[in-house]
Amino acid sequence: MANIKHRMQSTLHGLYQKGRGMKKKSDPTHQYIHSKITLQTYLAEVERYAKWLKDQGIKMRCSEQEAAVVRTLGTELVRDYGTDKPVVLVGRYTLGENITRYTTADPMQHPLYRFFREHTSWESGDTVKYVETNCNSVLNWSVTAFSEVDDVYGQAAEHLFRYYGFALDMTHSAALHEQAQTYADAHDLPGYPRAGAIVDCGDYVLVNLQ
Repeated sequence: MANIKHRMQSTLHGLYQKGRGMKKKSDPTHQYIHSKITLQTYLAEVERYAKWLKDQGIKMRCSEQEAAVVRTLGTELVRDYGTDKPVVLVGRYTLGENITRYTTADPMQHPLYRFFREHTSWESGDTVKYVETNCNSVLNWSVTAFSEVDDVYGQAAEHLFRYYGFALDMTHSAALHEQAQTYADAHDLPGYPRAGAIVDCGDYVLVNLQ
């Protein structure tokens, strides 16, 4: 938490140092902070946001939520499909809105978020991300982790599910992963846990995370 808080504070102070004393008409795209009052307003928002994250324990919520998903999915796979076929996870699991609304933001919803979107490179897609890898999805990471090294997918996912007691075969080739993703896209599969997200494809079991 200290890291992200200090990074935001440092960025704001840097923009104030560049904009202090500059006439606003010399900064038509509003790249800098010209007023100490404006700086203090943004810094107060950073403090408020950091306090909320500390009080609410976002990291713990992420871990608990994903652990529940792994247990539920693992139980369903073993019960309904057994452990003889490899399981291929595709798509991207999305953390619950109760978490993502505090770790990412629509940059137009709040002046602080909008300011960072316009003045820094802290963005991903259509949102700005303020909490770093400790609030990313471990489940997403496990699907493709280390695949760039040996073209083998699912190794980390297999370890993750075995950690929670599910002896599933989840290691598979890049070719099979691409085949499964193509199937999920072509059939417009819903994301887990909605009905139809898990498909027995004959030689393997496909799970679409999104």
